Amino acid sequence: MLRLLPSLWDGEGAFARAYGDAVRERLIAVYHGAQARWCEAHGIALTGHPAEPDDLATAAGLHWPGQDTVWRWVLPGETSLTGPESTAPKTAASAARLKGAPAVAEVLGAYGWRLTLDESKWLLDWYLSRGVSTLVMHAFYHSVRGGRAYESEPDLGPHNSWWPHFPALVAYTARVAALYESGTHRAATAVLADPEHVPDAPARELLQHQVDFFYLDPARLTDAAIDAGTLTFGDQRFAAVIDLRPAALSLDPEADAVLKDFAASGGLVLGDTWSLPDLKGHLRTAGLAVDAAPAAPGLRVVRFDGPGGIVHACFNEGEDPIATRLTLPAAPDGVQWLDPFTGARTAAEHVGAQIALDLERRQTKVLTGPAGLPDPPAHLALGATFTLEDWTGEPIRSLTAADPVPIGPGDWAAREDLRRFSGTYRYTTDIELPEGITDAVLDLGDVGEAAKVIVNGTEAGDLLWRPYTLTLRGLLRPGANRIELLVSNSAANYYEGARRPSGLIGPVTLAC
Repeated sequence: MLRLLPSLWDGEGAFARAYGDAVRERLIAVYHGAQARWCEAHGIALTGHPAEPDDLATAAGLHWPGQDTVWRWVLPGETSLTGPESTAPKTAASAARLKGAPAVAEVLGAYGWRLTLDESKWLLDWYLSRGVSTLVMHAFYHSVRGGRAYESEPDLGPHNSWWPHFPALVAYTARVAALYESGTHRAATAVLADPEHVPDAPARELLQHQVDFFYLDPARLTDAAIDAGTLTFGDQRFAAVIDLRPAALSLDPEADAVLKDFAASGGLVLGDTWSLPDLKGHLRTAGLAVDAAPAAPGLRVVRFDGPGGIVHACFNEGEDPIATRLTLPAAPDGVQWLDPFTGARTAAEHVGAQIALDLERRQTKVLTGPAGLPDPPAHLALGATFTLEDWTGEPIRSLTAADPVPIGPGDWAAREDLRRFSGTYRYTTDIELPEGITDAVLDLGDVGEAAKVIVNGTEAGDLLWRPYTLTLRGLLRPGANRIELLVSNSAANYYEGARRPSGLIGPVTLAC
């Protein structure tokens, strides 16, 4: 045995793999398993997360399977779809959904003071769009005195300069999470894989083509029921299985028998040379496919089956707007798009059998049924455009004592006397409008980095990421109007001397 010890550091070697598997199995049995049994005996749900993000086997041993993404391991771009960390939310959701439990994640922790609300929205959507709805936001500090400000920062509470805007993001998260409470998250495809290291490659191709899925432990196959081309686990009904078992797990006669029966009943079983056209074709035939034309690789679509019918949530995970047409199963006439961040509803435009979808960067929309919904507002007919240049800014909140320096539009961090200022400025401007104008689109141009819009004393909404545009309905009036902006910058300017762009940078326009 001694001669094999050096190979433990060769993660690809057979001995290292066997040793790791044995340790993990023992850990599940005597550590997680013991805790789970004690918790169950005392009416407590055990939650937590495995040491590795792609460890489905350990996650499945928790009553509420969870994950934790920290240290800026995952950000918009390649890390969201490539590497073991990219599988974290699907691993937790897969373990949870197959036992009918909620999936949990600790989010936003240890991303540093440079974490933006833009990145925060993206990270929350990254989890929500993959099936994790119980999001524990890390952390809210009682104090950041001394070195506490640099222990797994940032604080998400009052010690952060964008704290006044954070409740809007929390409310959005709660609205999307409620979809998981009111309906059943359904996926029609299962990926049969090594439960200790689920693969990232198929996830990338499936998600970029709007094929939702769950990972499946081969050992669970014998728990399934088979009926007319459907593989059923609890409330999940799979029409297709992609068999990506590694060689060490492929010699399983019982699992092979289940897959054979499933295929004989009309289900689709694909191997490691699987093709997306074959999968999508089968799902279309079964009435379960989501198709986007033109292709939209940044689009994520989640289906919920509830008492009121089928609901689809659409997330823009990319950096560009999405304009496409969706073919969705069971989408009746009269449906509407709901924006869960703003609460705005718009009529869903049918183009033949397709539904038009337009998503701004970072936007989410939910396709809901027509029953009991208010009429969507009329399309805004824009004519005149006003440029708003005359703004007066006064500080109203600061992370530290600050002189009341009045400013106008522009980057306040470029000023030597405000380069370390992190907090909130209130900008005000007045504009005279002619008769007949009550609605408009306000475009703030560039902002560093979040703004709350108040029109004639009424809060109109929060703008926390690009594009900083907001539709104003029924808030403007003929004659004098006052527009206020509460603009907060990055806390990194104060805590780290980062000098990130700050304030109302503009240009600001009002299209009426």
